[in-house]
Amino acid sequence: EAPWRAETTLRFLAGGEVIHLALLRVLPGTATSVISPGVADRIEITGTREDGGPLPATTLVLGVDYDEETPAVYVIRDDSTPPPEPPPPAPPASLTVLEPDTDLTLPPGTTFSIRWTDEGGSTQAVVRFFLQPEGATDPATRVSLGPGVTASLDGLSDTLTVTVPDLPPGRYAVVGEIDDGGQTVSATAPGVLEIVSDPSNTPPTITLIAPTSAVTLTEGDSLTVSWTDEDPDDDARITIQLEASDPAAVGVGPFILAADLAEDPDGATGDSVTVILTGILPGTYDLVAIIDDGTARSSDRLPAVVELIDAQTNDPPTLVLVQPAQEVIITPGDSFLVQWTDSDADDDAQISLFLDPDLQAGTFDGDEVLLAGGLSEDPDGDGDRMDVSLPPGVPKGEYRVAGSITDGTAEVITWAPGLVRLVSEVSPPPGTGPVFELTKPAVTVRTRAALGVIYHLRSESLPAGSSVRLFVSNLPFGGSVRAEVPPASVVQNRDALLVLEGLIPNDAWPRRFVLEAELVTFGTSTLTTAAGDVWVRQEVEIVQVVPINYDCTPGNEPPLDSRTFVGVEITWYGGGFEEREVHAPVTFWLTADGVIPENDQRDLQHRDIFAGMESPNTTRVVRVNIPQLIIDPDGGVLGPTQLLPGLYELRSVADTAEFGRIVGEPFADPIEICFRQR
Repeated sequence: EAPWRAETTLRFLAGGEVIHLALLRVLPGTATSVISPGVADRIEITGTREDGGPLPATTLVLGVDYDEETPAVYVIRDDSTPPPEPPPPAPPASLTVLEPDTDLTLPPGTTFSIRWTDEGGSTQAVVRFFLQPEGATDPATRVSLGPGVTASLDGLSDTLTVTVPDLPPGRYAVVGEIDDGGQTVSATAPGVLEIVSDPSNTPPTITLIAPTSAVTLTEGDSLTVSWTDEDPDDDARITIQLEASDPAAVGVGPFILAADLAEDPDGATGDSVTVILTGILPGTYDLVAIIDDGTARSSDRLPAVVELIDAQTNDPPTLVLVQPAQEVIITPGDSFLVQWTDSDADDDAQISLFLDPDLQAGTFDGDEVLLAGGLSEDPDGDGDRMDVSLPPGVPKGEYRVAGSITDGTAEVITWAPGLVRLVSEVSPPPGTGPVFELTKPAVTVRTRAALGVIYHLRSESLPAGSSVRLFVSNLPFGGSVRAEVPPASVVQNRDALLVLEGLIPNDAWPRRFVLEAELVTFGTSTLTTAAGDVWVRQEVEIVQVVPINYDCTPGNEPPLDSRTFVGVEITWYGGGFEEREVHAPVTFWLTADGVIPENDQRDLQHRDIFAGMESPNTTRVVRVNIPQLIIDPDGGVLGPTQLLPGLYELRSVADTAEFGRIVGEPFADPIEICFRQR
């Protein structure tokens, strides 16, 4: 037998003389028998494969010879001994569903157990369970209760706990199916499941909103998941997990990324969690969010949105720092030249530059100082350069410039050949023993809640049984917010992005915060605070829209001429970081399709209705006169201030110096524009 086609010569010898010569063609996946007319004590096999390569020359005595380099097996038998009988075929697979053995009455989101026995078949057999409307026979009416499980085929009972799906109330049979390749056998449980609604409980809901597109990651990468949720009881818990996208991937996952997240503090702007991917097999996965209030459960799924690959399958970027090439002596406030060359086959890498007090190249350990981040590799050519200066508070001493380039899958770290000497005394060495400190942010950061902040929590030699908590707080500055980061999102001993949206209310004041980490060991609490403050921008928020003498009910449309105000009153607040700073301009737009037109061009479906300045921590009220926006149904030339009738979103637009144009979320209730009457 052989896996390839071959032209083969067999020589049968007895006492050194050829007694039979056979020329034959061996086909892949076939077994060929050659019988000599006389008894041979030696057989020689030679030949050529279809690709031109020689077969391994083989000489056999009675028995079997396995070649070590080529997957070929040559067999010679003494025809006086009959060949062994082939093993009997495996018995067909069988399945018996034992439970539920009585009828069950349950609402969606609750759980029940299925017990069954299976035997016979092959080791590839898979068992799956479904709900099927009572009396239905079409397999298309079945609803899966989860991924398949490998059949044990031992004749013993097995148990699986499943969740009642959100199906219409009614009676459903519990159907099991065992699939053994070409053979499928079904069985039905003795008991019937009756699904009922629970009028005393409103089921929770959850909707995944990020990632917005498919991402490719490797082991150790971070993934930020965002969602919106709602539960009137405010007692639901949320689980985020990955499930294999391929239904044939039996036994892979699910992989839980974060569990037992509270729904209670969630708001309209949504929540997010950043997790580190560890222990997950390579493959393509659905991202699944599950919300459960103990009585009912619902979920949302982003199909095939996460791909885990081995690091070696990615073409990693490269980075070489060429300057400073010699020692550079600077004083606080000086700048110096950093120059590098880089490449990335995917043209999507990002570069960051650091000052590293560790003079020997190795790995980042958390004491690096960020000089510049978010530099794009894409437009780079033979090399790039920039002048950098040190942020305030850097201890005096010797440093090396380090660079990091990452394409989201692989990260490369490199160091410049020359030293940077900051003239003054060197900071004293750190003490020995356990280390627990927030080393980043080391300087003041101004950001938006949705953009977040990079932090680094360094922890070494912590006592066994210790627990770590992370908080965002404006208490030191007279505020009232101290929000805890979900424990599943706390990352130690590496840079991590903390998204603040959902943690910090938009109406919290002041907008100056610190990051605090708490170490609890045997009831003793140790608190450490990052050196750098975090200023979080307050976004413009529309609080209320109230119609005044304005009604689009037929017969009550706004009159053409009115001595009283006819329109809407808009209450809003926010924008910026501090009350005393220079504020950015703000406009309110009515838009029929949710889009703010380029160059702020008005048309019949887009119109700016108010222009002003941001008002951080201050509530303002503005009135908009509606009749000037309304088309006269009797015809005439449409003016630049008029809008077609219909429903319009109300959005804010802030043009900021730091973050560019920020378009706010639409107010919850649209504004209707209707005809005016003569």
